[in-house]
Amino acid sequence: MEVPLVEIEEHVVRSPSRDFSRRVWLARSSSGGSGSSGTRLCIFLDGEYYLHRMEAASVVAGLEATGAVAPLTCLFLSHQNAAARHHDYACSPDYARFVVQDVLGWVESRDRGLVANAPILCGLSLSGLASAYAAITHSGVFSSVLCQSGSFWWNDEWLTKHLATRDSVPGLFWVSVGDDETETGVSHAPTGMRQEVSQVRAAENFFDALRSRGAAAHFHRFSGGHDLARWKEELPAALQWLTSGDTAASGR
Repeated sequence: MEVPLVEIEEHVVRSPSRDFSRRVWLARSSSGGSGSSGTRLCIFLDGEYYLHRMEAASVVAGLEATGAVAPLTCLFLSHQNAAARHHDYACSPDYARFVVQDVLGWVESRDRGLVANAPILCGLSLSGLASAYAAITHSGVFSSVLCQSGSFWWNDEWLTKHLATRDSVPGLFWVSVGDDETETGVSHAPTGMRQEVSQVRAAENFFDALRSRGAAAHFHRFSGGHDLARWKEELPAALQWLTSGDTAASGR
């Protein structure tokens, strides 16, 4: 089946109160109708990876065309550069507020209908950590969260430990990791961010902590490593689960 055409617009979102200015790309397929109102908003952190290297806009368009997901308007948010990724995505409260207040505020100023329903928030590796952090610390803003090989090892698994302070965690969480993601005791360029716990173990611990707080979560352990190709392969199944409204937890 031919994948519908995807219309992509590039903009810049600036924060009036915080030192952030980030490119965004809005994408909507021809199968989503003539306008964005009435569709659901899906935000992808690490926008360059998702849009340009994983072709997520085309993946979504294909899912829409077959009826696997209801129409989505996708917003791809730039990470700007490698140093900014390490700063913004390491559980930064300022960056989380930028996404929740400034990015969603910009979308609402363009089309109020797009934020009528709680959006989906997606991330991979460090941005998977950032997506989970934003959703947990701004409870109820996001309906569903995608964490593909999230870097939950950061700062001695700080976010997993933080979950113990929460009474509950609303929303749906898809947590994935590759079975080859076993590396420990490494430093990550460009800032030297230190990883002492493997991606696999940290993801498992985070998922278990979500379940202990009553979250509806799905765990997917795929064959492979820390790899954009593997994340692209699992994206259709993840988006279908996250948009289904199915609150049944599964996995692990």
